[in-house]
Amino acid sequence: MSRFSIRMLFFVLLIYTFLNVQAAISEEIITIANADGNTSSEVLADRNVIVYVEDTEEGWIEAAASYLGLDYDGYSANEYVIEENSKYYRTVDGVLYSKDMRVLYLYPAMKEGWYFQVPATVEIIEECAFQGSYYLRELVIPSSVIQMDGDDTFYGSAVETIHFPKSIISFNVNMFDYVPQLEKIILPAESIVASELYAQREYIDLTSKLYFY
Repeated sequence: MSRFSIRMLFFVLLIYTFLNVQAAISEEIITIANADGNTSSEVLADRNVIVYVEDTEEGWIEAAASYLGLDYDGYSANEYVIEENSKYYRTVDGVLYSKDMRVLYLYPAMKEGWYFQVPATVEIIEECAFQGSYYLRELVIPSSVIQMDGDDTFYGSAVETIHFPKSIISFNVNMFDYVPQLEKIILPAESIVASELYAQREYIDLTSKLYFY
C-alpha cells in the first residue's frame, strides 16, 4: 500500500471517529427498564433524549417517572421508542400511545413543532401527557376524547392555546396548575369543561382566557 493510500485511509478513519463521537455527545439515551435507569438532568444538558419504554403495562408509568424527574428548562425527552412488536404501545412521530391508539400517554417535552392535533382515535389523555412541553403552542383535542382527569396534564407546558371538544365527560381543572403562557381556552359554552372551569374559578380563575364557539 502506498504512503498516499495509507494517509487517505487514516483520514477516513479520523472522520468516521469524529462523526461517531459527535453523535455520542449530541444524544443521551435513557433506558426505562428498572429502578437503576434514572438519569440526572445535569447529565442531559443540551442533549437530545430518547426514552425507551419497557414493553409492560406499567412501562409508560416508568417512562413518565423519568420524564417528570428531569428539569423543565429543556432537559427532557424528544422521542419515545418502543419494541418493534410491542404488545402494549404504539408511537407516532415520537408520541407514545396505547397499542389501539385509544390512549395518549406521553407527548415528548422537547418534541419540536408549535402545533399538535391529537389523533381522532384517542379517547383518553393520561395524566402528565403534555407536561413540560417546551415547543408546543397550540393543541387541538378532537371530539373522540372523553376523559382528561389528570392533575398535571399541562404542568410547566409552554402551550398558549388549547381547543377542547364538547365530548369530554371526565375533567380535572388541576391540569391547568402552572401553565404560565396559556392565553386561550377555546371550547363550547355548554360543556362539562366550561362548567368545571367556572365552578372552580375561586381555586384557579381562567375565565378571562375562555373563548366560546
